[in-house]
Amino acid sequence: MKNNTLTPLRAQAGTGRLFPIGDRQIKKKTRGGTLFGVFKLAAFSIFLAAAAFTGRLYGQFDDLGAGARAIGMANTFTALSDDVYAIYYNPAGLSRIDWKELGVDYSKLYWGLDDNSKLGSGFIGYAWRVKDFTKLKLDGTLGLGWQYFTLSGYYSENCLTFAYSRYVMNSQDKGKLSAGLKFKALSKSFGKTLYTENAVNLDTNESRGGRDPVFGNGYSKMKPSYDLGLLWEITKHHSLGMSLADFTQPDMGLASEDKVSMATKFGYAYTGRDITAASDFVYRDMDFILSMGVEKWFMKKTFALRGGLGIGSREYANLACGMSWNYSGLLRLDYSFNYPLNGISDFSGSHRMSMNMKFGAPGIQEIALEEKIKQLELELEKKKGISEEDTKRLEEEKNRIQKELMKKNMKKYWDLGMLYYKQEKYDDSILQFEKILSLEPGHEKAQNLINKVKETKKEKMQKHWDKAMEYYNNEDYEKCVPHFEAILKIDPQHEQSKRILGRLEEIVRKSKLKNLWESGVIYYKQGDYEKAVSQFEEILKIDPAHAQSKTFIKRAEKEMLLLEDAKKKKAKLESDRKDAEKYYTEGLKAYSSGNMKEAIEKLGKASELSPGNEEIKNALTNAAKEGKLREGVKKDVQMWYNEGMKYFLQEDYDGAIVEFKKILDMNPDHPQAQEMIKKCRAKKK
Repeated sequence: MKNNTLTPLRAQAGTGRLFPIGDRQIKKKTRGGTLFGVFKLAAFSIFLAAAAFTGRLYGQFDDLGAGARAIGMANTFTALSDDVYAIYYNPAGLSRIDWKELGVDYSKLYWGLDDNSKLGSGFIGYAWRVKDFTKLKLDGTLGLGWQYFTLSGYYSENCLTFAYSRYVMNSQDKGKLSAGLKFKALSKSFGKTLYTENAVNLDTNESRGGRDPVFGNGYSKMKPSYDLGLLWEITKHHSLGMSLADFTQPDMGLASEDKVSMATKFGYAYTGRDITAASDFVYRDMDFILSMGVEKWFMKKTFALRGGLGIGSREYANLACGMSWNYSGLLRLDYSFNYPLNGISDFSGSHRMSMNMKFGAPGIQEIALEEKIKQLELELEKKKGISEEDTKRLEEEKNRIQKELMKKNMKKYWDLGMLYYKQEKYDDSILQFEKILSLEPGHEKAQNLINKVKETKKEKMQKHWDKAMEYYNNEDYEKCVPHFEAILKIDPQHEQSKRILGRLEEIVRKSKLKNLWESGVIYYKQGDYEKAVSQFEEILKIDPAHAQSKTFIKRAEKEMLLLEDAKKKKAKLESDRKDAEKYYTEGLKAYSSGNMKEAIEKLGKASELSPGNEEIKNALTNAAKEGKLREGVKKDVQMWYNEGMKYFLQEDYDGAIVEFKKILDMNPDHPQAQEMIKKCRAKKK
């Protein structure tokens, strides 16, 4: 029955092996007696990718392929490896690259699954030709690559690669034999999910209520691995390849041993003018795959179609196809479609896009002209001695094409030479103009430019040398270093600059420490403690054990704390001063209006905030006295009023008038006193 989702997987704790879990759980005893559900979706993702490209499950770091061109030919690239993706398939193939090349690809795996799994895989690689590599002065091609595979949020694999390849045999009779070595840094990591944090006992189907033991030592692991490759170009058209991938079989298990399986690959490739055919045989863990692929170019190698088929053990069957668009041989865009004929079905297949860019490589036109010349040479060989007229015609055609090719190459070398000259890459510039001279020894402009470039190089180096030595003699070592480095950029083999830079490294280090120390101490004495600390911290980056810097940092930090406290106190004093001034003003207003109670309250707050202010003290004292005075008068007035009322009620109106007049002497506007005097006088009448 067809299914457009996959059976989820669980992992056996302590073994790292995967078992399918469908409607019924498959129980399997281990030494511990239990099976834990730990990375259902992560294992699911590995299964998807493995099934998509190999038809079987190895669990980790499976052969997902790289580059849509190779995958469109069913991964038959072991003997064909002729572009940057040789970094992935067979490091020995890098020897075929005599230029700089960049490759980028991305694949969306298994489009159309019902569970919307976000499975992705990609590769980035860069290869370039080198001369005098390392102290052994080896020639060859280097490659750097990064491949990744991810199920977003659950699981990821990464592989960083460094590869080197060179020809170990280059013979007219025996062909070319290249060897390659690849170092890989493998890493894998799991995301924290419900499945990883809640272990399940498959014997009882009960949750253990904690992290699965598989992740007891963490969620990720990293290990080195190595590949070896050989590529024998028997003739121009026929080649054989071999690769041993992960021959050290690194252990990538989280809880127990789980080694990456070694893969042994053999390949054959036929390369014609417009057609390429290849086959690969892969053996891994007692399983095998036999793949065949073909590629056909059209429109003067501008457009290509390709296809491939793979079959193998355990009913493996996989179909692939793809296409390419090539611009001038320097930019290529590839697409591939991959579909397993067994296993997963009812989905939209796996799609991959990739891009190739070459820098300094021959273009399509140059390659076509070279092939035309070789074709004419073969025809000349066949017709030699048969037809003098045909021979002459072919010779003339050959000479015409050779001149056209030479003209194109000379223009390319000229443009590159001028570009390198502007970029101050003088040796590369001279090399390009020398190529022109190799094609046309009497080329006067090329020779003149070589002389000019050499003179410019000499002048530039002398200028930097003079400046560097000036700084060196003045013991300004930091300033002289960039000039020696500039000399080495122009001439990497300049021995004097190398020797001096070797000595300067320690001198500059000490000089830098001295300058940082002196500036740090100056800042400290000036009270600029933040800048002082920054200088001492720079010293510790160079010399982590520098005790004096550590001591001064502690002192500076203590001083900064004291300054911060002083700053806060000053801010508080300023705030208190402003508040005191406000209360003082309000107190004076209350005093002026006769509200002694409010005046005393406001002036008292002002005095608390500014205890040393004499003006506030005096105002508070006066307000207090006035308050007391007014309180005493108030009591007398009340007493006189009471006495007046007593006399009034006794009808002693003269005595009452005397008491009420005492009140008016203190407060002439006292209304009650005035009213009572009027009443007393009225009664007397």
